[in-house]
Amino acid sequence: MKDAFYALITIFLLMIPGFIFGKKNIITEEQSKGMSKFLMSVVLPLLIINSMQIDFEKRYMTAIIKILFSTFSVFCLTCVLAYCLRKILKMEKNYTCLIAFCLFFANTGGIGLPIINTIFGKEAVFYAGLVEVAVDILIFTVGIVFIQLSGENGRDGIRIEPKKILSPGFIGIVIGLALFFCNIKLPFIITNTFDKIGGASLPIAMFIIGYSLGKIKMNTLFADVRIYIITVAKMAVVPILTYIICVFIFRMSYEMSGVMTILMAMPTGSAAVIFSQEYNADYMFASKCVVLTTAASLITLIPLTMLIMSNV
Repeated sequence: MKDAFYALITIFLLMIPGFIFGKKNIITEEQSKGMSKFLMSVVLPLLIINSMQIDFEKRYMTAIIKILFSTFSVFCLTCVLAYCLRKILKMEKNYTCLIAFCLFFANTGGIGLPIINTIFGKEAVFYAGLVEVAVDILIFTVGIVFIQLSGENGRDGIRIEPKKILSPGFIGIVIGLALFFCNIKLPFIITNTFDKIGGASLPIAMFIIGYSLGKIKMNTLFADVRIYIITVAKMAVVPILTYIICVFIFRMSYEMSGVMTILMAMPTGSAAVIFSQEYNADYMFASKCVVLTTAASLITLIPLTMLIMSNV
C-alpha cells in the first residue's frame, strides 16, 4: 500500500512542470495539443498492444464479458443520476444528457491508462483496455446523440458518425485483442520498443493535465454552485456505484473492480468540451466540469487508490 501511495504522489508531482509551463506561457496551446495527439495516436495504442501480449486463458473470456456488461450498467446508472441531479438543480431538460455525458465519459485513456499501468501493472492495462473499448463505442454513438440533444434541443437533427469510433486507441485495442485471441507473440525487439514508448505515457499525460490546470482562471469556477454538486457526483458517487456494481453484482475480482472504479473516478474528459462546441451545447458548462473534476482528482484519487490497493 505504501508503494501505491508513493506512486500516486509521483504521478501528481509530474504535473508540476506542465503547470509551470502553462502559467508562464512557455509553450503554446498548439504545442500542447500536439503532445496530446502524440499521446493518443501513438503512445497509448502501443501501450495497449503491449499489455495484451499475454498468454490466452479461458478466465479472460469471463473477465471480458463482466467488464463490458459492468461498463454498460454504470453508464445506465449515471444517466439516472444525471436526471435526478438536473431535477434537483432545477436546470432545463436538455441538460440531462450533458450532465450524463460529463458524469460517465471520463479521461480514461489520457490519464486513466497510464495511472493503471503505474499502480497495477501490465495485466491491469489489459482490463483497462477492455473498458476503453466499451467507452469508445458508447461515446461515438450514444455520447454524440446525448450532446446533440443537449445543443439547442437537438433541432439540428441526430447524426452518428461510426467512422469516428476508429480512433488510434480503438484500433490499438482491436490489434491487441486479435493478437491475444490468436495467441500470437510479437518479437522481443518489437515489444521492447513498445514498452519504452508506452513508458512515456504517464509523464506526457500528467504534463498535459498540469498545463491545462496552469491555464485556468480559478475565479471563473467559484460562481457556479451547480458545478460543485456535479463534481461531487462525478468524483465520489459514480466511483462508489461502480465499485458496488463490480463487486456485488458481477462478482469481479478486487483487481478488476479496482481498475473499473479508478477509471470511473477519472475527471471528465475533454471530449465533453469538444463535442459541446461542435454540436452547439453549453460548452462553458462542460469546460467547468472538466476543470473542477480535474482539480478534484488531486484530492480524491490518492485515498481511493489506497483503499482499493489495501484489498487487492
